[in-house]
Amino acid sequence: MKIGLKSGLLAGLLGLVVTGEAEATMVVIGDVDALNVETRPENLPLIENVRDGGTDILWLTGGFDFSGDYYTSRYQPLTTEWTGAGATIEVDETTGIAASLTGRDLVVFTQFAGEGVRLDAGAVSRLATFLAGGGDLLFVAQGTGSDGYSYNDLLSDLGSEIAFGVAGGGFETPDIDTSTPYGAGVSDFELNGWYTLSGGTAVVTKAAGVGVTFEDLTSTPVPLPAAAPLLAGALAVAGLVARRRG
Repeated sequence: MKIGLKSGLLAGLLGLVVTGEAEATMVVIGDVDALNVETRPENLPLIENVRDGGTDILWLTGGFDFSGDYYTSRYQPLTTEWTGAGATIEVDETTGIAASLTGRDLVVFTQFAGEGVRLDAGAVSRLATFLAGGGDLLFVAQGTGSDGYSYNDLLSDLGSEIAFGVAGGGFETPDIDTSTPYGAGVSDFELNGWYTLSGGTAVVTKAAGVGVTFEDLTSTPVPLPAAAPLLAGALAVAGLVARRRG
């Protein structure tokens, strides 16, 4: 019993000192049509790698109407694919993110091509908190969204170093880094009318630049420096107990 008590004490104190880091991932695609798996079925394997079997998905439109033709023509085939695979998709069309972010396996954020970001400051703060807690975000846009609050402004405020650049082009076969978790098993990925991306780790690259990239965003662990003296004291007590038993 005494040994168990001592071990439990040390384990508890170590738990205070050694805090885990929450790993979040941001995947960015610079083509609003890339998720249309009906016209681009070759894109589905990479997109499925991003979903990674997740079933609780929140889709943010940032204030745009998801039921409009722009969204239904591009994204309805993917939502149908995912729901058929057992996923539940909640769509939030508000600028303030009315839906809960808690426990989501994946949050998808899509924008009209070139439109500025409409999310309000509170929504941006909630997204940042979601990522800090280890959440995963798929960010799909095209252009720079420089009409007001830009895509790069949002990415920066979310703690990412990824940024949109200039218009890409070309129909050549892309170079896919299959060593990355998102390129694994992917043989092709169509980009058309897309924008280049910088920062992160490239997954899909064409002659003009990178079209799909990702970044691991590891949140800052919660430090408890005050626990260090407690740990030192516990170790001293443990040593004293051991000597007395000897």
